[in-house]
Amino acid sequence: LPVGVPAVVQFCTPNFTSIENIFATLGGGAIFFLNLILPFLAMHFMSRNYQNLSESKTYEKYSALYFELKLNRGSLQVQYYSIYFFRRLFYIFILAFLSNYPRVQAALCVRRSVIAVV
Repeated sequence: LPVGVPAVVQFCTPNFTSIENIFATLGGGAIFFLNLILPFLAMHFMSRNYQNLSESKTYEKYSALYFELKLNRGSLQVQYYSIYFFRRLFYIFILAFLSNYPRVQAALCVRRSVIAVV
């Protein structure tokens, strides 16, 4: 989140006046793209490896990713990190794209917090 918001702002307001600004815009675009694709990569990776956790080789390699998760509750439990990334991405979009609408921004942030608590 601390990197995602400035990356989105930098990417959406490009400034090509100097070489530093060009690199900042390209770097912001790369981080912005990574923020968009990371939840889907996490979802795919966690689901694929969840099915193979019974094998000792797979468990030894990836057990740190599943350490805090309760795997006996079903395959939806392994999507915790994907849901976490989506929530953060939603928050980034609220902050970056709704800056002209502070009341809507505040209402969505409050709703997001209430939903996260429930």
